[in-house]
Amino acid sequence: MRKFVVLAVLALVVGIIAMTGGLALAAHTHTDPVDQEQLSGTQNSHGMPIGQTFTPTVDNITGFDIVIGTSSLCPADTYTIEIWHWASKVALTNFTDALVQGENHVDLPTPVSLTPGVKYALMLVDGPRTCLSTVANTYLGGAFVKGEKNPPEAPTEKTPLDAFFRTHFAAAVGGIAEVLVDSSGGPVSPGDGAGSSSLPYAAIAGGITAAAVAVAAGGWYARRRWLQ
Repeated sequence: MRKFVVLAVLALVVGIIAMTGGLALAAHTHTDPVDQEQLSGTQNSHGMPIGQTFTPTVDNITGFDIVIGTSSLCPADTYTIEIWHWASKVALTNFTDALVQGENHVDLPTPVSLTPGVKYALMLVDGPRTCLSTVANTYLGGAFVKGEKNPPEAPTEKTPLDAFFRTHFAAAVGGIAEVLVDSSGGPVSPGDGAGSSSLPYAAIAGGITAAAVAVAAGGWYARRRWLQ
């Protein structure tokens, strides 16, 4: 019977470890699928604020990739980053991140709900004047965005240029939706923004299975000892 108790305790520990590991793996990373992208850059285009508009075909964004130019006029620094609803210029999220020269992957603090077919913008809105790697227009869903602080210049699309960029999203899995954030900062219903489940169901199932196996083994051992 003592061995049965030990096995049960071990099963509980295994289950907790499995579920904890699943929670760690649930974070969004650059492995999230790509929705929009333009992967060319042949020149540096300067400004602050600076960014790229895009038109999603999915209902959320979890992160994006951009390229900071490699000249001395494109400093690596900490920048304030926003996702804008382009027509209204309303920021749907606001946070800071350290960016380096070259390609950068940026994870949003929380996935943001989007409306497919509506134009949005990836924006660096505060920090030292910098540059993005751009190319003559190859992306039809948006354009490179540039503004200036001194003298003031409102950010506008600079057709025919596009910045190098990718947008990442959370794909629906098994009909389970993730709670996303709308422009007011509050949650939206699963029907408004379906994403991958943040709950580690596979890990939970693994923990339960491990516990069941240990309990069964302990029961067999106890029965064997009782019959001897």
